[in-house]
Amino acid sequence: MKNVWELEGTIVKIGETNPVTENFKKRDIVIESMENEYNGKVFTEVLKLEAIQQRTSELDLYSIGDNVKFGWTLSGRRYEKDGKENFFTSVRLIWIEKVDPVVPTQDQMTNTAVDAVTNKVAEDDDLPF
Repeated sequence: MKNVWELEGTIVKIGETNPVTENFKKRDIVIESMENEYNGKVFTEVLKLEAIQQRTSELDLYSIGDNVKFGWTLSGRRYEKDGKENFFTSVRLIWIEKVDPVVPTQDQMTNTAVDAVTNKVAEDDDLPF
């Protein structure tokens, strides 16, 4: 059994189905995922995944801008061409589902605003008593 990792993100591109052979087809999907910080700079991860076989038609249910949760795995092969050994690695889409965007409730927004004011007052509090 392959390891399957999970991530959430937003779809930024869905490619066309590519019939590689009579019995094998694939389709690319690009998902903007988490942000990572490196040396004080923030980078958004943009991941290109490969859907194969029946997953290619499942992508018809999705649109650019959809928030999704997805499972992926790494797949790789060694092959020989013209007497030379080669390798390839794929980031394979295993499953995908829509998720609702996180929208704060009125209580959460009010609590956040109250916390911000309370923290600001506490920072400015340099009374001598």
